[in-house]
Amino acid sequence: MLEGQSLLEELEELIGCQEPLLKVLRLLCLQSLTTGGIKAKSFDLLRRELIQTYGFEMLLILGNLEKVGLLRRQDSLFPVATSSAFLTVRKSLRLINDNVNVLNPKDIAYVVVIVMFTHV
Repeated sequence: MLEGQSLLEELEELIGCQEPLLKVLRLLCLQSLTTGGIKAKSFDLLRRELIQTYGFEMLLILGNLEKVGLLRRQDSLFPVATSSAFLTVRKSLRLINDNVNVLNPKDIAYVVVIVMFTHV
């Protein structure tokens, strides 16, 4: 799986289904922040779809998101900090535990208790 590719496809689908704008923009900004921006081709495609679906006021909203740094386009062929900023934060804050015993997990993030009720 290419990093971020499935999320961009998911965003396209959410826009096509006219999901709430706030939900779409949150995912778009999160994708942009964690990957160091969105590739220019995908950025233009998503921007066009957002404007066609939600109206021309999206031009102002997207412009404001770019100004405050929540939304960024990757213009270069070789992005300098693609996801290194997020990877650095992820490692320093230990957001993802790579050493998990899947057969006997001890971390609360990986332990799930499923309660099953049966009706007799």
